[in-house]
Amino acid sequence: MDVLDLAGAGRVHVHVALPGLPGEGDRVKRAIAALDPAILILDLDTHEALSLRKEFQPGFVDALAADALNQRFAKGDKAGDHPFVVAARQASARKAELVALRPHGKAPGFFARRRAVRAVAALAHDDPAAFARAVPAALAGAQAWDAREDERAGVPRVERALQGGRAPVVLVTSAHRADALFAALAEARP
Repeated sequence: MDVLDLAGAGRVHVHVALPGLPGEGDRVKRAIAALDPAILILDLDTHEALSLRKEFQPGFVDALAADALNQRFAKGDKAGDHPFVVAARQASARKAELVALRPHGKAPGFFARRRAVRAVAALAHDDPAAFARAVPAALAGAQAWDAREDERAGVPRVERALQGGRAPVVLVTSAHRADALFAALAEARP
């Protein structure tokens, strides 16, 4: 788990998950249990966070990355519960405040989705983490999605979560969003 010190604002513990791989939900559960956070921030938009109440529906890009990881590295084995679903359950059980990182964003259009599927299928990596980190560049190259735009929108919510002085704060993100999130938080430091 990475720890980001946001100069004077506080520290955020960041757990990077690989949705789509078996055992990821358990990894998230153990990470949250180790810190017992007061605030848990999930790298979801508001619409996705609301879907946690019934049946979780990740956005197109997140579902595409998770399915590609599952097909390529788990050979289609059941991945179990999504790490964000497990994290939401842990927040509820531990009475932690649950915060969606991003406001509702615009989903890629029909043709952008087709380009995105082709771009992700063309990636050739032997390591799940490297594959996930390559997804944003492939989608940006296909002009289907910009990870930086999504993650910049979430920085104010991280800053608001830190203002209350309640600690620890844990942020759970997907591997394909992590680099853009770290960059957006680094830009926000004074």
